[in-house]
Amino acid sequence: MGCLVRGLSTEADWHAWADGRAALSGDAMPDVGFLPPLQRRRMSRLSRMALTVAHDCLEAATAQPALVFCTRYGEYERTYGLLQDLADGEALSPASFSVSVHNTAAGLCSIHEGLAGYSTAISAGRETLEHGFLDCATLLNTGEADEALLVFHDEPLPEVYGRPEPGFPGGLALALLLRRAGQGGDELALAWREKAGDEAQNLPEPEPCAITQAGNVLRLLTRRADRCGHEGDRLRWIWSYHAAA
Repeated sequence: MGCLVRGLSTEADWHAWADGRAALSGDAMPDVGFLPPLQRRRMSRLSRMALTVAHDCLEAATAQPALVFCTRYGEYERTYGLLQDLADGEALSPASFSVSVHNTAAGLCSIHEGLAGYSTAISAGRETLEHGFLDCATLLNTGEADEALLVFHDEPLPEVYGRPEPGFPGGLALALLLRRAGQGGDELALAWREKAGDEAQNLPEPEPCAITQAGNVLRLLTRRADRCGHEGDRLRWIWSYHAAA
C-alpha cells in the first residue's frame, strides 16, 4: 500500500491519524525525484501524488500489473485554468492541454514505468474508489492479470464551483497492489446491496472521516476497524479487511 495526503505519508503517520493523534495539515509537494526533470516540471501536484504512491507499490510488484487509476474530478484544477484562458481570449497551451485529461496520471505512469499492458482511468462519482476496486477484482478473477495496481487520487473542485465538500483535504492519493485472494497475505473485500435491504443488516455506521470513502478503507488497512459502509447513490457498499495471522 502507498498513501499520501497533506502531511501524512508513512505507515506510522497513518496509524497516528487513525488513533486521533495526527491531523491533516500542510501542503508539501510530493518528492518525485525518481522522475526525469522535464516530466516533473509538467506535472500537477495531483499527478505527482498519484505517481509517488504508484511508484512505491510497483517496487513490490512481481509481474507487470494492470493499472487502474480512479479519480472523481481528475486534473480539474488545470482544466479550469484552461477554461479561464479561453474566457480571457488567450491562446491555450498545448503542453497544459495534453496533461489536463482524466487519464493523465495513468498515462504518465505507463510511460515512466515502461508498462505497455492494461491501463484505464475510472470516474464514478462518490463511488469512484469502489468501481476501481471492482475493475481490479474482475481482471484478477478472470485471469486477465496476476496483479493489479489500484490508484485513487483526487482533489476538490475549484472554489468557484461553490460545491465544497466538508472535510475533503487539499489532495489525496492511495495506491494498492492487489492479487487474487488465497495467495497469502491480508485480504480486502468489497460487497454491496440495495439500500432498501440495509435495515435488516444492522451494519454499524462508519465514523465521520476526513477523506471521503478512501478514509474508511484506510481505517481498515490500519486495523482500526474490521468493516465499514459507504453510501452510494443506489447501493450501500461494505468494505471488510482480514489481516493475515
